[in-house]
Amino acid sequence: ARMENLALDKIAESLNEVNCIEILIESTHFNLETLKKDCVSYIVAHKEEARKRRSWQELTKHPDILLEVSLAL
Repeated sequence: ARMENLALDKIAESLNEVNCIEILIESTHFNLETLKKDCVSYIVAHKEEARKRRSWQELTKHPDILLEVSLAL
């Protein structure tokens, strides 16, 4: 569990507008709630940059995640 936490911390530290949506989708898929919340927080804090990325369109394939992000905005 310690290695898993270290890995998740490193992933959270590496969030940026290029990878945040992909990591959000994967963290949702694998039920990694803390990482998922970190991704949503990152997207909210950097919404303008995140919306400009092509990956933003990926969220349309995941309506449940899109709704969660939309409610957070």
